Amino acid sequence: QQGGYRVQQQQQQQRYQGRLKQPESLTEEEIKRMGSPLLTKILVEMLREGQDGKTRAWHFFERLCLLSSADVYQYSVMLNACIDSQSADKLMERMGNSGIAPSEVTYQKLYKIYLKDARIDAAADALERMNCMMEAEGNSRLPDDYTNRVLTDMLLELVKDGTQECLAKAWNLFNKLRHDNKVNIIHYNVMLNTCDRTEDAISLMREAQQQGIECSDRTCLKIAKMYIKEGNMPTHQSMLEAVIKGIKKTRLFNGTLESDPIDTSFESNATTLRSPPHPEGSSGSSESSSQVRFDHRRCSDAASEKEACAEVAEMVEALLVGGSHGEAVDRGA
Repeated sequence: QQGGYRVQQQQQQQRYQGRLKQPESLTEEEIKRMGSPLLTKILVEMLREGQDGKTRAWHFFERLCLLSSADVYQYSVMLNACIDSQSADKLMERMGNSGIAPSEVTYQKLYKIYLKDARIDAAADALERMNCMMEAEGNSRLPDDYTNRVLTDMLLELVKDGTQECLAKAWNLFNKLRHDNKVNIIHYNVMLNTCDRTEDAISLMREAQQQGIECSDRTCLKIAKMYIKEGNMPTHQSMLEAVIKGIKKTRLFNGTLESDPIDTSFESNATTLRSPPHPEGSSGSSESSSQVRFDHRRCSDAASEKEACAEVAEMVEALLVGGSHGEAVDRGA
């Protein structure tokens, strides 16, 4: 039966092959005769053509709705065209008013859309609905690490985009995860990519320590590369290893280096940071949270790997000690 259905769809696609390049020219009768997979394919192809394609897709989708030819597959595809979670909510409301029930794919798309707008509770609800639907069909629930993998991919995608809007969304999501105690070292390492200065990176990882999150080798590598770049130091492997060794001597990595007997205990309620310029509309002072400024000229003066190791250990420890009493700034709305 499935084979016969597939053949029927292939025959339909061959029949309309020339017309599919200009779906706007399809008549109402032709649209009504088309199967759902072909209508979905038309929308998918349109959405691949940028903003103009998205506009065309919405116009074509409106035609499908007027002709009562839109089903759960087309509604789910159009979630990809929603600019934010609010527009996705409106589409879902329209879908419900049309008597169309969401599918697993619908909830999966909603889950990611809600996460992108830092609507953690709404995302959790969509995920639970998807799991319940899978169980009702005799399938297993999604693995426990699914949420973490999606969150990590979401942060990476937003940070990699690099626009002010996407970076603001990344920080909003990250701050929400921190507030709900759902953040881990992987998420912190992703957000290190938004730090422009070594001082900013240390400030961020100091906050990870405040939440009981241990830095990883990848954390150390990222900070070391930033330190070398900022100080215009030689980038050969031995220098990198020296800087990594120096960073691991500090209390950030539970090292043994002790530079000052003053109290350096971390504030348990500190969930904000100074680094980098906060997005428009966010609150907070622009003053530094650190009482010790990072001076790139000092690390560029390190003549040998041994000196670089000692230098970076001293400077990072000074930032940790000085920064532990400074006022941090919440980054993100």
